[in-house]
Amino acid sequence: KAQYYPCVYCKGLFLKSYLKRHAKSCKSQDIATGSSERRINHISHSMTITACAMDPTNVISRLNVKEQVFNLMKGDDIAFEAKRDLLIVHFGNSYLMKHKRERMAISCSNRMRELARLLISYRRILNKGPETSFKDLLHPENFDNVVTAVR
Repeated sequence: KAQYYPCVYCKGLFLKSYLKRHAKSCKSQDIATGSSERRINHISHSMTITACAMDPTNVISRLNVKEQVFNLMKGDDIAFEAKRDLLIVHFGNSYLMKHKRERMAISCSNRMRELARLLISYRRILNKGPETSFKDLLHPENFDNVVTAVR
């Protein structure tokens, strides 16, 4: 199963295993950032770009949670689901705005990942695809399935 991710700088598609190597030598990197000294998680940045591109309403790219939390997240499937689901992203944004203390972005990331794990578990139980969003879990007829997914 080959997974391709876009380069943050040149938007070219690369294998997950090659993305970090490419980003270090990407010709567009110096133009985009001005310096290449920052240490970044290339997979996480790439997933953020993909999640924002998949949002038809273009809401995710305008929220504070994108700037403060998304790039701190680990670059895995759980983080991608958290970044992709609108309700989880809005929860993260409101959580970030309500709580003002140190290391809040890490706490917000953990909460968003918990919700994404619940969503993934729910999908696995019902054999649903990625079209199932967190909003579907909130319907009363799905209560028993959500309780099963929590266990």
